Amino acid sequence: MQCTAADSHACTGTMPACVNDKCDACTQHAQCPSHACLPDGSCADARDVAYVRPSGSGTACTDAAPCKTISDGINAKSIVKVEGAITDGTPTTIDGKAVTILADRGSMLTRTTSGVALDVRNDGADVRVYDLEIAMGTGAKTDPAVSLSGNGSPMLTLTRVKIDNNAGIGIFTGAGTLTVTQSTISGNGGGGILVSGGSFDITNSFIVSNGGPGNDPLMGMPTFGGVLFNSTNSASTRRFEFNTISNNSSNSITGVFCGMNMAAASFANNIVYANQGGAGRFQIGGPGVANCTWTYSDIGGLIPLTMGNMDMDPTFVDASKDNFHLMLGSPMKDKADPAATITVDFDGDPRPTGKADIGADELPSP
Repeated sequence: MQCTAADSHACTGTMPACVNDKCDACTQHAQCPSHACLPDGSCADARDVAYVRPSGSGTACTDAAPCKTISDGINAKSIVKVEGAITDGTPTTIDGKAVTILADRGSMLTRTTSGVALDVRNDGADVRVYDLEIAMGTGAKTDPAVSLSGNGSPMLTLTRVKIDNNAGIGIFTGAGTLTVTQSTISGNGGGGILVSGGSFDITNSFIVSNGGPGNDPLMGMPTFGGVLFNSTNSASTRRFEFNTISNNSSNSITGVFCGMNMAAASFANNIVYANQGGAGRFQIGGPGVANCTWTYSDIGGLIPLTMGNMDMDPTFVDASKDNFHLMLGSPMKDKADPAATITVDFDGDPRPTGKADIGADELPSP
């Protein structure tokens, strides 16, 4: 026996949590005296954390005297802990800074006026967001809820994040590196994700129920539903793997659109199925569609079916209630690329269980 639940000081360092009488890495904020479990499994020192709560005021941002906005937290410390629903009338802007934003499950950022809610920009920005929901933003269909742009190589990493029910685009990136994993992009009226520059690494995510008729994210460009890849650097990271893109809508490409300036990329192990169809609408396409090579993916209406691709109903649990996990017995089971290297799914469950499954969700072994 290394520890007991009553002895909170027996476990320290990178093994701060007492789990079944043994010291282990933390997995929940409640396991830490600071209420801030870091991504490496260690507990943050409360002195290094800015606490943000709806009841907060001032700019001290301590546990005893929290601040009210994430912007105040960012000005105070490089680690920000969000607890509850935070509303702000101005964008949360992170310009050239390294910031880690941790959130209790169920915590949300909402902007009460039109425009970007989270704005990451310019060289030196290295922003990592965990478990936060960014929702209910207002404005035009061209307004992104989350934006990555500016000079140099800004970086934004979203892990277990929800970006949903915003009036405009879910995520826009015009520069730097966008990383999205185990996240949900849904219900955004201007489309899901628009990549217009920089690099991207999007994995294990649900991009569902976005878009609608009449949106025009870039002047002169067709509308999109799920994802629009318009322009990326040929030397940059371009990974789009183990995602589920479904129930998106637009006037043209409802699933994944590849623009004419898209650098050659290979997309693997994705479901692009049951997005709005008919009247010239397609699951995948665009003037640069030849530069986007699909392998081991389930794509509605894709012919010919080569390179491990298929066209079959993936059998979601309940798409009408936005549950796009796979039903047991889904034809996606064991059909992903055997050489895939991603080891978890959307829920953090092990991947593969036997052989890997196509899409964001990995079914359990029989």
